[in-house]
Amino acid sequence: MGLSIFFVSNPKFEEFYKEYGQKPLGNFIRSLIGLEESAVEKAFADFLQAGSLRADQITFTRTLMAYFIKNGVLDKTLLYESPFTDINDQSLNGLFEDAKVIQLVRIIDGINNNATLA
Repeated sequence: MGLSIFFVSNPKFEEFYKEYGQKPLGNFIRSLIGLEESAVEKAFADFLQAGSLRADQITFTRTLMAYFIKNGVLDKTLLYESPFTDINDQSLNGLFEDAKVIQLVRIIDGINNNATLA
């Protein structure tokens, strides 16, 4: 009997899916324990060190970083909800020019994809 057959036919596993969904194991673990601060700082280092960010842009970026430290992954649809809209109601689109938005989305995707591969 393969391990996947055990999980699929196990009633407790079905309850687990109902509660947490069928997200990759790495995403699930990160959602429980978050992400190390040093890993988040490394992911955002180039973006922050590029300079010329305004105070509100730095605050947004730090909010994003804090979210990753606490939650480990980020569903990008959450970017258009609080706390990301607390600084600007258009979230990152209202704070950054297009090139910076693309750069931030790539950082977010990189962190999220890394969890999927774990």
